[in-house]
Amino acid sequence: MQPNEIPNMEPVTVELSQPIQAHGETIHQLTIHPPKVKHLKMMDAVKGDTQKTIVLVSALANIPQSSVEEVTGFDMAQKIAPVISNFLGASQETGEN
Repeated sequence: MQPNEIPNMEPVTVELSQPIQAHGETIHQLTIHPPKVKHLKMMDAVKGDTQKTIVLVSALANIPQSSVEEVTGFDMAQKIAPVISNFLGASQETGEN
């Protein structure tokens, strides 16, 4: 993404490599919504990078934090994190603006 280029702000659905349970259902995919400042602010209320990520993904995907904890590390690192980074304007190649 080029500097000052506005990222796509439409929700993105990612297919999970292993399903999780959320709201009493088996979930095979998550729809990640673009973060708002209120979502980023929620991260300030918790300690630890992993817990901050859990809080953010929970809010953006509208699933309980306990369900986020069941997502595979692969899905988090390779599928979900890049979507969130893109929403925030970070380059997917380097993670930098």
